[in-house]
Amino acid sequence: MIESIATYCPSLRVFIIRYFALGAVTAIIFSPFISTLVELTLSGAVLAALAIFLVTPLIWGFLFDDHQKWLRHRRERWVLFPDRLRLHGSDGEVVDIALSEITHVSLWLWYSVEIRLRSGTKFRALYIPHASEMKRRINAQIAAQKGEAPHE
Repeated sequence: MIESIATYCPSLRVFIIRYFALGAVTAIIFSPFISTLVELTLSGAVLAALAIFLVTPLIWGFLFDDHQKWLRHRRERWVLFPDRLRLHGSDGEVVDIALSEITHVSLWLWYSVEIRLRSGTKFRALYIPHASEMKRRINAQIAAQKGEAPHE
């Protein structure tokens, strides 16, 4: 039996940080527009800004179905072996990806890893803690399989 090198699973903590970070960025972008609509005192402006920062992530999440995406991916498990990457999907399906078929591994924002295959198929490992480590390990294993030095 071949032992795995590493296992990666989605993290609720990463999902929540992403959720509120995207909401905060949206709030920062739109708060000047909202503050120009209503004339507020300084304390009113601070309370309005606080409300915007708390409400915007919720609106963002439901508008773009982020909570549904989390529910779809939360049980996924990515296992790196010396010769393949195995995805245990949330639906119980198991997909083996030969490392020789992987053409590119990259970070997508800070919380996910995108894996591209020769066939044009793309996989995305979402909400992964230390996603850069996952990328580095996959690339190192591909390089080792080819007998090359790892590249970043």
